[in-house]
Amino acid sequence: MYRYRRLLIGLDGSERDIAVIRYAAKIAQMAKSHAAYFVHIAANLDIPEALSVDFPDVAQEAKKEMKATIERTVRKHFAVQRTPEVACDVLAGSPLGELLRFSRDKSSDLILVGRKRDPHESGRIPVKLARKALCLFKSPSAGVIANSG
Repeated sequence: MYRYRRLLIGLDGSERDIAVIRYAAKIAQMAKSHAAYFVHIAANLDIPEALSVDFPDVAQEAKKEMKATIERTVRKHFAVQRTPEVACDVLAGSPLGELLRFSRDKSSDLILVGRKRDPHESGRIPVKLARKALCLFKSPSAGVIANSG
């Protein structure tokens, strides 16, 4: 099996995350991965100015709470005998752009994201990731798509 040393796992905060996390654990175990980076991209953490005046730390608190939720879910479902380095992060911005940037920054070998059963609901992010990422891309309900990047 190809040695996927650094996995990037995109999470969306839905129930599908559990399946993606468990799938990532299987790949990490088989490939003897060194690191697994779990990331959730919030489309927009901008807080209205009126609210930010009264509550200046509300965006940071929301980000910390999202990160804590992701960390609990990962601890519960990412069961690997030889545990690689595991990191969880929450970013703000365009999901596609942030996943590509994070993947490049971490030199990811493989990106995993969930996919909705209905192709009309799944959006274009998985397809665009497969085209633009400099590594391999995998969706648990699809096959591996090699990118010539």
